[in-house]
Amino acid sequence: CALPICELALNAQPLILIAEARRQVDSERLEQARGGLRPSATGVLGYQREFLNSGATVPFTSLSGGAQLSVPLYRPQSDATINQAQFQEETSRAAIVESRQDVLSRVSEAFIVAAQAAEELNLLERERAVLLDQRRLNQRRMEGGAGTRVEFMETSARSESILAQIEAA
Repeated sequence: CALPICELALNAQPLILIAEARRQVDSERLEQARGGLRPSATGVLGYQREFLNSGATVPFTSLSGGAQLSVPLYRPQSDATINQAQFQEETSRAAIVESRQDVLSRVSEAFIVAAQAAEELNLLERERAVLLDQRRLNQRRMEGGAGTRVEFMETSARSESILAQIEAA
């Protein structure tokens, strides 16, 4: 739904705000659970220049270096914690999607109801305009001796009934 009312409804919906906060907490828990299992790397690089004392002073350069990678061993308890945190985060994400879909569905239903009400009001106003024309015609016929007072009163009553329906709508 690209309408501003949809965005307004989504942003103001407390269920979505709660679900977003819960997802944020669950994401942080997942990151904390995974944090202890991240591999770490360290490295050392050195440079050294030495002179030999063998009678001739010939300098030589030596380089040394190394790297170390540490990967944690399998820990069932940590894996279970990660799996649980991951499940919670996925559940939180699904709750957000479900809440958003529910809100958008209700907004769509409200638009349909509003459109139907506007159409019904439009039809009632048209019907009343036709009845008012009919009432004027009946009055002229009555004044000319061709119509009856009953026809005039019946048209007036139907017109007033429709006016009440318009006001109620």
